[in-house]
Amino acid sequence: MITVQKTLPKISLAFNPMVFTISSTEQTREDFRYIVEVFDASGELLAVKKLIGGNDPGDTTDVDISKIIARLQYFNAWRRNVIASGSLSEFIYFDPKFRPAFSVKISEFYDDENHNPVDIENVFSIPAALPTIKFSAFDYDNIKGSGKWLTNFEKIRVKEKDKVTVSFFCPIGGVTHWKYYFYDINGNVMSTALKTNPFPAVEEDVIHLHSGLEEVKQITGVDNNAAAYEIEPIIAASILPPQRIRFVIYESPCKFSGVRMHYLNEWGAVDSFNFDLANRRGVSIEKRKAKLRLDGSQLRPSIYGLGTTPYIVSYTDKLKITSDYLTDNDSAALLELFTSPLVSVETEESLFFPSIEGNKIVLPCDLELKEYDIKKSRVDKLFNLEAEVQISVDNTRQQL
Repeated sequence: MITVQKTLPKISLAFNPMVFTISSTEQTREDFRYIVEVFDASGELLAVKKLIGGNDPGDTTDVDISKIIARLQYFNAWRRNVIASGSLSEFIYFDPKFRPAFSVKISEFYDDENHNPVDIENVFSIPAALPTIKFSAFDYDNIKGSGKWLTNFEKIRVKEKDKVTVSFFCPIGGVTHWKYYFYDINGNVMSTALKTNPFPAVEEDVIHLHSGLEEVKQITGVDNNAAAYEIEPIIAASILPPQRIRFVIYESPCKFSGVRMHYLNEWGAVDSFNFDLANRRGVSIEKRKAKLRLDGSQLRPSIYGLGTTPYIVSYTDKLKITSDYLTDNDSAALLELFTSPLVSVETEESLFFPSIEGNKIVLPCDLELKEYDIKKSRVDKLFNLEAEVQISVDNTRQQL
């Protein structure tokens, strides 16, 4: 008979180890195997794993199904059009695909058939990938009671026109309201506003909020000269202190329009950050060359009248970007930008189309940085960050 010594939490992190521990009283049989079957929410079989049991009756076996469950993740929280346009048909959106459900069936296999199946049901995953050291200290019980903002920024710096999406993991009991606090430059509360949560029944799941300054003004109807604002989830069942997320309003320090980076963070949500100082566009050019006759005909066995000519020319757009001065927390949190597998750059369309003014364009990109130093102000004093962004679209010229 199978015993599940350690089961999965209700919510697992799909890109970290998802391990449960089992043992069996039959595992000393010579032909014994564990059969582990993983199913999605509709009951479709995703994968089957066969595992050898321990040599002694008391031995346990660890089963990691993270590589199977990772295939279920659906990054709809990553919606470039929503981030860029700030569409406010609803100020909050909820997508159940962010947290897919799955189940596991474990059976003993011997004498050419399965025996004594055990089910692990009603388990879910979110598309998170915590660093190994941080994951070793992760305990789901710490967030299921009070919730969590899915970002590592202590405060988010925003300009007036920035579009911002933040994500919150709703705890047991759900969120009944969202409370907004507006602060003056001295840190005093100027006004508050309360909005009913349109998804109060959502618990142990993720909700995404539009949280840019213009969006918050539209949501709350509050229009003042605040220097900062906070959003607090009102959790009916929580006895723990409420979690607030803070936004600091600032103006660009110079005449440059800068660029805004959007990226998938380690929790599976979207973070954004402005690189406000000068940015320069360039191109990376690749040429493939061959010996061609000067009249354009193909190479022939004669060496006369031949010239080295590029027969394929391709190039990729690049941007060199520079941030304003960073805080210690900014420097640490931006490590996620340079390690993220999914990044976009938002910039002025006029950078690529000089005749078009005032429009924004959001493009997929990659950051060419192989080493990243996390700096501290007590050591490095004032510091900023430079990086090179490569647009993830290749351009090809005419082929000869």
